[in-house]
Amino acid sequence: MLSMGLVYKVLRPFMRRENEVFAAILKYADEIALTASALRDLIGSLVGNRDGEIQQAYGRLMELEAKADFTRRKLSEEISKGGFFANLRELLLELVERMDEIADYSKDAGRLLYTASSVGIDFSPLLRSEPVQRLLYCQAQCIDALTNALRKIAEGRRITVEDVQVVEEWEEEADEQKDEAIRQLFEHKASMDPADFVLMREFVLLLDDVCDATEDSGDVLLNLIAVSYG
Repeated sequence: MLSMGLVYKVLRPFMRRENEVFAAILKYADEIALTASALRDLIGSLVGNRDGEIQQAYGRLMELEAKADFTRRKLSEEISKGGFFANLRELLLELVERMDEIADYSKDAGRLLYTASSVGIDFSPLLRSEPVQRLLYCQAQCIDALTNALRKIAEGRRITVEDVQVVEEWEEEADEQKDEAIRQLFEHKASMDPADFVLMREFVLLLDDVCDATEDSGDVLLNLIAVSYG
């Protein structure tokens, strides 16, 4: 494992043109975080039976995901035109793509939930359950940890491998909560409509996919450190 001092030395060359790129990636990360937060707002509206807010929350989720997708395309274009050492360009592009999946899975989860609720499928017991609520908390912490690591790089501050590994720790807890949520679904499978069961299971998996995509983004950051070291 790289020491704190060595990681800092590795990242110092980034603080030229790469600094501008990471500042743009940080802005993109903030948009991604807002998209995931909008999904949680939609879930909160459904749990609270706030009918007047549900459509508005869903529309905001779709709007924020579209905005993040536009930013991703522009950012990828800028990175493709830039000059970087070794294969940093490829890793930066991969980082942006992995981050894009966070927003994509948030959108997919929101669309499934909104569509199901609009035809009368009641997700409320699942959404109120402890494992799903805990999974949503882990999701928020996972994204925050990734954003904090990116913010340190963008601001030229010292970053450690441990900063990135926090993302993995939250993702691992999210996995446990996902497993528990699905286990509870199977406990009630016999009394559920089969189609409802499939939809709810898919929804839980999409929530977990958001965390997986965040961890994948963190893995790319670790690769950026390793490649910079050579």
